[in-house]
Amino acid sequence: QKEALMLVIDIPQDPAETAGLRSAGLDADGIRVYYDKKAREIVRNTGRFMHMRKGDTILPVRACDYEPHTDGPGMRTYVLMDRLAGLEPFMESVSEDGHADPWAVVCLAADLCGALEYCAENGMVHGGIRPSAVFVREDGTFMLGSFDLSGRHIAAGNEPFSINELSLYMAPEQASGTARNGQTDLYSAAMIIYRYFNHGRLPFYPLWPD
Repeated sequence: QKEALMLVIDIPQDPAETAGLRSAGLDADGIRVYYDKKAREIVRNTGRFMHMRKGDTILPVRACDYEPHTDGPGMRTYVLMDRLAGLEPFMESVSEDGHADPWAVVCLAADLCGALEYCAENGMVHGGIRPSAVFVREDGTFMLGSFDLSGRHIAAGNEPFSINELSLYMAPEQASGTARNGQTDLYSAAMIIYRYFNHGRLPFYPLWPD
């Protein structure tokens, strides 16, 4: 039996949202219906990841459900998935003197491209591809996870991802406010691959070994 990871997503994530809804004229029932709709949307979005095909390189979800808060308006959503190793520790384990194993990088590139192909076929955009969104199965398959289920991307440990990390891999047009799309996802994936082929250096960094 694989070890599981439970992600907990609270709605609202900011208590000020409830105050804003009240200011907009919603009563208690209206606020409850609003938050229930948002929770159902997360469950619906998560459903895309519950029946993955063998060979897919998208991190699958085992189950998803939600319940109302007991101490005020809002919902708490639970997402159960496999707990897998992170990309960074794995790549460190197959590196020597800061040089990632080339075959591991080739496999990473192939699996990320497979994940992006799945996204394109199913009308999905990730929008937050970075190393902490990539996981590794015991057989060495790389899996893309941390999809935006609730208006934010969830990283391992239930914590929102680091904006600083994402900015290193974000396409210029996405950083300037253009809507994220398949091309911006491809750019981010390419940045990860470039980094591991280039001794951990991103573009515009001094060339190794400087």
